[in-house]
Amino acid sequence: MKTLNKIFKLSLVVIIALNFSLLAKGNIVNKNLDNSEKSLLLALESNNLCLSVSSIQILGELNSVSAVLPLLNILHNSENVESRIAASLALYKIGDKRGIFALKMRAKHDNSERVRKMCSNFYTQYKLENKIT
Repeated sequence: MKTLNKIFKLSLVVIIALNFSLLAKGNIVNKNLDNSEKSLLLALESNNLCLSVSSIQILGELNSVSAVLPLLNILHNSENVESRIAASLALYKIGDKRGIFALKMRAKHDNSERVRKMCSNFYTQYKLENKIT
């Protein structure tokens, strides 16, 4: 069972990497991008920390609006500090109002000083880039 789980995770990472290498070459259609995004959203629920954090980062780079709610869930509920920081960066990159508001709140109320500091930095940078006072 563990071997199948490892094979599945490895296959998922290879498929995602292949899709993004094709995207970089401009040879991918929206359908494949949608499928990749769905795979990344599924990977967020993985027990494998590296897989889930990598998926968070890629979704942020893609500016995936469909990832906002799952990322908010991670930011609010994950016990792992690295996952929360990755989710806050992805939310900042996506720039959705719900995510930006969550950064503002987490900058004040997260139980981790690291997460509070990173959320504060991302929120401050967002305000500077968008000329918000």
